[in-house]
Amino acid sequence: MKQYPITFWGAPPFRHTSEQRYKEIADAGFTLVTPPLREPAGQMESGTIEGNIEILDICEKLGIKAIIEDSRMNLALQDKENWKKYLDSMVKDYQSHPALEGYYIFDEPSANMFPHLGAINSYLKEIDSTHPGYMNLFPNYAVAEQLGTATYREHVEQYVDEVQPALLSYDHYVMFHKDNDERHFEIADTRERLIFESNMKDERPGFFDNIELIREIAVRNNIPFKVIILLVAHGRYSSVTEAELRWQVFLSLAYGASTISYFTYWTPFDEPIWHYHNAMVTWEGEMTDNYTMVQGINRELQLIGGLLMSHKSKAVYHVGEETENVTLFQPTDTIQAITGGNMAAGQFEDGYWLLVNKNYEQFSEFMLTLAECSKVIHIDKRTGAERIIRLDRNRCTLLFQPGDAELLRIEK
Repeated sequence: MKQYPITFWGAPPFRHTSEQRYKEIADAGFTLVTPPLREPAGQMESGTIEGNIEILDICEKLGIKAIIEDSRMNLALQDKENWKKYLDSMVKDYQSHPALEGYYIFDEPSANMFPHLGAINSYLKEIDSTHPGYMNLFPNYAVAEQLGTATYREHVEQYVDEVQPALLSYDHYVMFHKDNDERHFEIADTRERLIFESNMKDERPGFFDNIELIREIAVRNNIPFKVIILLVAHGRYSSVTEAELRWQVFLSLAYGASTISYFTYWTPFDEPIWHYHNAMVTWEGEMTDNYTMVQGINRELQLIGGLLMSHKSKAVYHVGEETENVTLFQPTDTIQAITGGNMAAGQFEDGYWLLVNKNYEQFSEFMLTLAECSKVIHIDKRTGAERIIRLDRNRCTLLFQPGDAELLRIEK
C-alpha cells in the first residue's frame, strides 16, 4: 500500500532542531516536514544552508521528507533581473539530497505576483525536475484586495494557468469561538490587517463551496490538491475537539485530497494579536494533549488515505440539508439511497466509498439502501480488517461518531 502524504506547517524552531524532535514528528504519523518556525523578532533563521542540510540529514535517517525554505528564494522573488542566479545557487546546494521533497516559494500570493511566480516555478522545473516549488493559496473568504482578482474562481483559475503548480494547496478555517472582546489592533501591514479582519467573526460559511471549487479545478487540470486544516487556536479560532479535527480531515479525504496538512505542529510564539496556543507542541517545546490526538487520527488517515490513493475520486455527494454549492445524493449503480442525518459521501473507483458524518457534535445513524446483489464490505480504519455487513432486504444501518468517517467497498 502506498504511503499517504501527511504534513503540517510549523516545524520546531532551529534552536530545537535535533534527531529526537524530528523522531517525535515521524512518530506522530507525519511523512513530510515543512520549514522551522521563525523566532519572534522575525529573523530568517530558516534560510541557512547549514540548518537546512542538518534537517534533511535527520529526515533521511528517519525515512521522511522535507520542504526547505532558503533566503535565496526571497531574493529571487524580489530581484526581477537576476533571479535565476539565486535559484541556480539554491538548487545546487540541495537537489541531490535524498530527503528533499521540494522548495518553499510563497504563501497566499496576490494575482499580480502570478507572472513572476510562474517564471520561478517554470525555471525550477527546468533545473530540478524532481523537486517542485510549493505555494499555498488564499481561501475563498479572502477579499478582492487580497486576491487581486474580482472573484475567487478567477483567482484560482488564473493561478493554475499562469503558475502551472504541481499541487493546488489552500486553507479554510471554520472553527470559531464566541468572544466578547472586539480585539481592536492598529495593524500597519495591509496583508496582516486583512487576514486579521477576516478572523473577527462568530462563524464562517463556505467550507464546501471552497473545496468544491478546488476539487473541480484540480480534476479539470489533472493536478492533485492539498487541504490545510485548523489545529492551533489563535485569534477567534477555537481549540478544536477531536470530532472537529476528524470532521476536517475526513471530509477533505472524501473529496479526494492528495495531502492533508495541519496548521500548526509547533505552537508559534504567543504574540498579542493572534495569541497562538494549543498546537501539538508548545512554543517552549512541551507536548500537549493534541499530540496524542493527532497521532491517533494520523494512523487512521494513513490507512484510509493509503488505500484510496490507488482509486480515483469519482464524485462527492451530500445527504441532508446543505446551503452551499454541493451535489445532493443521486442513486448510483451500487447505492440507491442514503437516509439519516447530514453526510458527505465520497465515491472512488472500484467500489470504494468514504462516508463522513457532517455533525461533529452528535452521533448519527444512516441507512443505506443497496442495489440488488450488492455486497458491502466494511474496512476498519484502525486495523484494515475487512468485514462483510449483513444486509436486511438490501439495507444496512451504520452508526457514526461525531465528525467521524467509515470506509466501505461495495461489490456488485
